[in-house]
Amino acid sequence: MLTVHPIELITLDLDETLWPCLAPIQRAEEALHDWLGQRAPRLTQALSQDDLRAHRRDLMARQPDISHDVTAIRLTSLQLLLDEFGHDPALATEGMALFLAHRNQVEPYPDVIPVLRVLAANYRLVSVTNGNADPERTPLRGLFHRSLTAAGVGAARPDPALFQAALDWAGLAPHQALHIGDHPVYDVQAARDHGLHVLWLNREGQSWPQELEPPPAEILDLHGLLDWLSDATDGHEGARHTPEHERRCRDFHANSHEAARHPPENEKFYCDFHAHGRRVTRSAAGADGVHPDGGMRASGPGDSGEGQGSCQVPTPSMSSPTLMEARGDRHGR
Repeated sequence: MLTVHPIELITLDLDETLWPCLAPIQRAEEALHDWLGQRAPRLTQALSQDDLRAHRRDLMARQPDISHDVTAIRLTSLQLLLDEFGHDPALATEGMALFLAHRNQVEPYPDVIPVLRVLAANYRLVSVTNGNADPERTPLRGLFHRSLTAAGVGAARPDPALFQAALDWAGLAPHQALHIGDHPVYDVQAARDHGLHVLWLNREGQSWPQELEPPPAEILDLHGLLDWLSDATDGHEGARHTPEHERRCRDFHANSHEAARHPPENEKFYCDFHAHGRRVTRSAAGADGVHPDGGMRASGPGDSGEGQGSCQVPTPSMSSPTLMEARGDRHGR
């Protein structure tokens, strides 16, 4: 008889967790600025992109009621500036449509699509973001059962509204959900404070902030998530390989786009995962803190330093709307 796994819902951060975000946002801003140069030349002759960012930053301070909604901030700022320089404010809507089209031209990390296909067959998957990326307009279309934004729920993380909205949709309690993200505060600490299980996705090998409690486990990519889940089944014996189990094993092999990476290990993990039942425990690590498969490692008190896992936008202010949007799922308000 299969063990019932307590995790039924997995929420995932978007920017810097599933794809790099700086380049798409920079391209989107450049495309919008070029378009404005043709449609609103007086505005672009007077204001640089840095000036536009400063205006959005000031607007966020003046209108905190919409500061969690990066699209509303961009749209309102553009409307005000178009009007100020004698252009039709209605152009802002067309401009934002252009911006969002470019903003959603992202390239997922190589591990993302094959792993999400596996997870989507067994869990309810929800994307959560403080930014304005839409997975349905990206190569991840159809892989999430639901996608939530700070704009949609009325608050940006670390406020728990995004997590609670996902739980409400799924009809689950926090202990039945697992969150994966790259930011120590806006992902790990925020999810943990709301009672969710959490894994820190640390693609760049950053140090964990010394002032924060270390995460339960650290994974280096989404393959590490599959490994972490499958490791939780160690010690279960007498598993039966049912027809459903065999089908899921075949599906995993068919869906993986990285068969050359470590197919025997991943297929074994996945098949064992379903044969033995699904029970989440803390990940095991070697004596050096590195998991034998290289995909994850346990975090400990020795991990210290400053978390830097976010897009670095070349702007003087680290709190600018562009940087916050580039960090979409972290500071991205």
